[in-house]
Amino acid sequence: MKDFLLDLVQYATVTSTFDSVRIDSTDEGVEVTAHETTQEPRFILEGRYDANFFGENATFGMPNLSKLKIILGFDEYDEHAKIGLSHQKSDGGNDVVSGIEFNTGNDDFNNRYRFMAKALIEEKYRKVLMKIKPTFTVEFEPSVNGIVRMKKQFQVLSDQEHFMIKLENGNLNVYIGDPSTQNANFTFQTNVSGTLSKNWLYPSKLFLPILDLPGDKKIRLSAEGLAEIHIDSGLSKWVYKIPALSK
Repeated sequence: MKDFLLDLVQYATVTSTFDSVRIDSTDEGVEVTAHETTQEPRFILEGRYDANFFGENATFGMPNLSKLKIILGFDEYDEHAKIGLSHQKSDGGNDVVSGIEFNTGNDDFNNRYRFMAKALIEEKYRKVLMKIKPTFTVEFEPSVNGIVRMKKQFQVLSDQEHFMIKLENGNLNVYIGDPSTQNANFTFQTNVSGTLSKNWLYPSKLFLPILDLPGDKKIRLSAEGLAEIHIDSGLSKWVYKIPALSK
């Protein structure tokens, strides 16, 4: 279970936006969901594991992921450690999952990480219905060189909260900063097909850490300004849905 938990924490907390996620665990696998609760349009996180590594059919919340990350990093919890689910009685008298227990092989170092109840996480992360179904007009697999170029430019312009994407003559170009002061532009990806009828601004604080994650990546851009970054970690598949600002 530890490898799956490490994977989940890494991909769910990468932008520091979410410290809790919703878990829907079934025989078919595990689904992870989170979204901004106070903004519209919303940044949405969706993850999928084909393996039901929890071994339970249940819906619950995983709060305090930053604390779970610390626990998972303890070297006491090595290959000899015992890591498993804990349970408690519901109001109806049924056994329900309540958390994860961490114990060393000789039981001299222990932690208990508690879940959030189903009713609470369902209230926090209700199903998000998009008012307009996005039409994706551009799709490509970002190159390592393009990601490195973006990281370099934001070393110079780290104070810039957004960047603009333009598709020009088959090149996907990025523009950062104000032309009247500090600014930069570069080709992020070559040989990109499709069309972008409008220039959109995207938040750098979301794009940069997500693109820096390990795994196979794909970017999709819609005519309505929604960007999706898909990542396959090897254990899981993630979709980060990032809304843009109009320029």
